[in-house]
Amino acid sequence: EAVTKVIGAMREAGVGQMPSQWLLADGPRLFARAVSRQEQLSEVQTARTRISAAATKFDAKELQAGLSAANELGVPKEQYQEAFDLFMSLQDNRFVEAKSTEMQKYCDGGDALYLLMVSNLADQLEALGQRVDSAGMQQVTSELIKRRKSVRPALETKTSSENLVVKKCFEDLSNFARLRDPLTWGMPEPDMDVTQLRHSMLQFTPEPISHSITDLAAELEEAALQNFMDVLRCMGDQPSAFTADKRQPILKAAQREELLCDEVFLQVMKQLTENPSEQSCKAGWELLRSLCQAALPSEELCEFVRAFLQKAAGATQAQEAEPRQGRRGTLYQAESRLSTRRQTWKAFVTSEVPKLAMETLQIFDEKQSRDR
Repeated sequence: EAVTKVIGAMREAGVGQMPSQWLLADGPRLFARAVSRQEQLSEVQTARTRISAAATKFDAKELQAGLSAANELGVPKEQYQEAFDLFMSLQDNRFVEAKSTEMQKYCDGGDALYLLMVSNLADQLEALGQRVDSAGMQQVTSELIKRRKSVRPALETKTSSENLVVKKCFEDLSNFARLRDPLTWGMPEPDMDVTQLRHSMLQFTPEPISHSITDLAAELEEAALQNFMDVLRCMGDQPSAFTADKRQPILKAAQREELLCDEVFLQVMKQLTENPSEQSCKAGWELLRSLCQAALPSEELCEFVRAFLQKAAGATQAQEAEPRQGRRGTLYQAESRLSTRRQTWKAFVTSEVPKLAMETLQIFDEKQSRDR
């Protein structure tokens, strides 16, 4: 503050811009050094603030970035020793699990800070490869839904913490409460951990699935498996002799009852996640648009659908790259041989997908406003 005050006074007097007024020959050089020192002190204060905020929220990734910045600026380690010790503790899955369990006790009532803490701890467990269940995120979802009922219909929020926790929660489909345990879904590939299995359950596949994505009774389980085959045929990932509108059986299934409707919506979002085929994606977005016109999933899943659409509507340059994970079907194999593949894919994900998502979001919001 003292440095800033002196420099401000000198600038106000016009000394910094008029070197001829200096009595000392080294005056301009010393003044420039002071300005540089002020900038460095400002960077140090920014790093300290960043470290403090990240530590308060148990945000390991942001905490690491803040600690690295402080180290590069030459800040003595003893000035951030406590935060450094916390960062090291966050590398121990037992500490993270215990802290998450502790913080979940304070989540009742929907306090945004505690919800964000639990969310960040869940992220850290996943980064450590130790997240074997929802890690409290389903409780976070439940509290946000309760808050929605008592506050606003579209989960509008007032603070950055609230916005962040809503985003972190609902953009990740694995936080949906009625998902099947990934350990009971399909046959895992060799060396696939629980986190990878969970992601696999919720991303594109050109092949039929052997279990529903959500927990369903036996009679609905059979309908869910049949519906996924219909989705594959509708999006062109499996051959079909059906000449009528391939969306109709899917829309009919979604209108049957809410539990099956949730499954149908999740299946379509799954097939639009990490899908490497432009043709399949286009058909999938057309299907999702029709689905949003025909039916609404449960109140909880509606928030995941909205987050899914909002994220796709805001597609950025970072999403230009082709999906690297998951399986690739025959449509992709054919498209990948085209010389224009890279250009058309870039245009598709940065221009057409956001447009399709925005149109679908508008339809979804209108449907929700009418029906609820």
